[in-house]
Amino acid sequence: MGTHGKKQLVAKWGEANIDWGWVALPKIILEKQHALGLEPEDINVILQIAQYWYAPGNLPFPSKATIAKAMGVNVRTVQRRLTRLHDLGFIKRIERKGGPKGTLSNQYSLAGLAEKATPFAEEAIQERERQRSETAARLKRKRPNKTQVKGGE
Repeated sequence: MGTHGKKQLVAKWGEANIDWGWVALPKIILEKQHALGLEPEDINVILQIAQYWYAPGNLPFPSKATIAKAMGVNVRTVQRRLTRLHDLGFIKRIERKGGPKGTLSNQYSLAGLAEKATPFAEEAIQERERQRSETAARLKRKRPNKTQVKGGE
């Protein structure tokens, strides 16, 4: 993010809050969460995962316990939500091997969510462009005709 963008965020949220970190999520996911079939706890789980997604090629891998603690729910609630999001195709769980018990927390891909949100975003963009065109046409009609001679000359 450029300096100008950070300044805007700081102006909205305060310097300490932004310096601690922030999460980017396409606005269309919040606007169309009901149409997408996402429930409020689903959105919260998605936000919890997204806060650990630092780079496109480096998928996030927060533990279920970490997500549960942040949300103030039990781990089983998070497990149910992750299963639901997976079954609906919003997230993909990728098992990681290693660690003292042989497995590590899963990685999570949000590519399915992005794919399912895209048609809504494209529709919204088309609608915005249609409205801009209508506004431009309306404003153009209000302008005086420049070829008309002033003062009846």
